[in-house]
Amino acid sequence: MRIASALGWLAGLSVAACVSLGAAAAPKFTVLYGFCAKDADCTDGIRPMGALTRDASGYLYGAAQVGGARNNEKCQTQGCGVVFQFSPATRSYRVLHKFCVKKKCAQGAYPEGHLLLDTAGNLYGMTLAGGRRDEGIVFKLTPGGKLTVLHEFCAKRDCADGAAPTSLTYRGAESGAPYDGISPLYGTAGTGPQLGGVIFKLDPRGEKNWKYKILYAFCGGFGTICTGGSEPYDLTFDPAGKLIGTTSTGTGIAGAGTIFRFDGNTVETLHNFCALVACADGKRPGAFVTDGAGNLYGSTAEGGAGDSGVIYRFSPDGKYKTLHDFCALGDESCRTGTYATGTMALDAQGNLFGTAGYGPQVFGTIFRLTPGGHYQVVHGFCAKEPTDPCREGANPDSLIADGQGHLFGVAHSEGPGHYGQGDGGVIFEFDPRTAK
Repeated sequence: MRIASALGWLAGLSVAACVSLGAAAAPKFTVLYGFCAKDADCTDGIRPMGALTRDASGYLYGAAQVGGARNNEKCQTQGCGVVFQFSPATRSYRVLHKFCVKKKCAQGAYPEGHLLLDTAGNLYGMTLAGGRRDEGIVFKLTPGGKLTVLHEFCAKRDCADGAAPTSLTYRGAESGAPYDGISPLYGTAGTGPQLGGVIFKLDPRGEKNWKYKILYAFCGGFGTICTGGSEPYDLTFDPAGKLIGTTSTGTGIAGAGTIFRFDGNTVETLHNFCALVACADGKRPGAFVTDGAGNLYGSTAEGGAGDSGVIYRFSPDGKYKTLHDFCALGDESCRTGTYATGTMALDAQGNLFGTAGYGPQVFGTIFRLTPGGHYQVVHGFCAKEPTDPCREGANPDSLIADGQGHLFGVAHSEGPGHYGQGDGGVIFEFDPRTAK
């Protein structure tokens, strides 16, 4: 889940109606920071992932999946990732924490996903690996850089408490309010006691004493038909106070994923993907957002007319609608991008902006979906001045809005850094207000 004031999905057209870059004044795109730009050892991180988090003062927070402390036992020459702070106003970048500095990566490795921010300025997040059992952790990071492990996954035999965390949220996140730091956190992990993943709750009982509890275990395993879905991916609260989320696989024979609702005891499947012929409604859903009316907007990685995913809307009354089909991967005539990457940002006028792979160049696109259903690519990475490596970055991932019309995001690779062929990734700013 991503906060409703910053992210969302809305409207769309068919592949045949794809629209290329507008002819009006070009929107302003600025690379704010290139990763691995400080030194060739990439101590500032490589490969930023997920949506950024913005505080009331305008600082941005995020995670780079690798880089940081190098030459350790686990991550060797790459490093196991960092949490960072960045000021768009001053272009100042600061590493708040380097992972896997301690022996056996007890404090996690490879941070992943959107960071949560509380009212005191503490950050909360997850890692895909590390911890004593190397199955990931949930952590708290103070403004001063002190990291506390709130839970180590696979602490129980056969990973009965889950492993490979995929999402983290709290009651009120859907409204954009910061976390209060004292109420429970909720999340999902991609595997668990039945191999299908879990929904969990973390209840604070003190600075270092957080109680972890499995609320629900999804079924899974090779050859298992899980009509309730498997491998939960994202999670938030609906207007009725119930948890709502997606699973990426495991719905019946199609195994294409679900939208589900959890009432505290049972999981109710609200939509089975690939329910239409040729998976016209999409397949393998990912991250989503809800608006103030309780509509859920998301994307899928596969399915649709081009089998490169769709954008969809799921309304509180249970109606599902496909709003946009992405062009087929490998279609050289497609200039609108193939498959959505990450989540979208919602502006005050109801326009939604997102990122997609490929497009005018192979580096990716930023697109806009208007409330009236008009789809338009508003920026193609390196579309105007192709370079190798692309100094604008490549493989963009998620956008957030600042409430004043500006969008911020990261690209996983390329950019002006020193790593490999320059593919350390970037932080960018985009002002779409001139796009028509």
